[in-house]
Amino acid sequence: MPKNRVSSSALWRGYVATFEIVDSILYVKDIEVQYSTKDSSGEYKYEWKSVLQEIFPDSSDRICSFYTGLLILPEGEMLNYVHMGYASLYEKYILMKIENGKFKKEKEFSAEEYYKFKRQQFEEYKKTDEYKKKLNEIKEQTEDLEWLEYFLFIYDVDYSNRFLLDEF
Repeated sequence: MPKNRVSSSALWRGYVATFEIVDSILYVKDIEVQYSTKDSSGEYKYEWKSVLQEIFPDSSDRICSFYTGLLILPEGEMLNYVHMGYASLYEKYILMKIENGKFKKEKEFSAEEYYKFKRQQFEEYKKTDEYKKKLNEIKEQTEDLEWLEYFLFIYDVDYSNRFLLDEF
């Protein structure tokens, strides 16, 4: 890993990973970290450096066979900005179904169709013990059930990968 790595609340993970699908297989294409150096005038200069080779020296390890779920790709103009996370709404979406790292199919959604799909998923999620547990954990902050449900619907993106996979 490069020295002088930059840490920022804008990128809690500390890296940017890029993926690609080649011959219906999902791969890690690159992993980059940001680091800083000082130039001759003493000013900080920020650069990105690939660490893919250090993390995955063997290219066969870059296959994402561990991943099953939906890849949600927003496209077009942002229609509604929501601060933090991936909750902003875009013109359209492409959802890709991946099983054990293999591309199965994709479907395009308008913003309205995607919101409806996400709402259906959330309604299924609300029936689970995991949802009830999470709701109880954050209930200590407020008793406003409507706000809590909205918060989980907008910010808890994990449920998006679990339900209705066969629906599209």
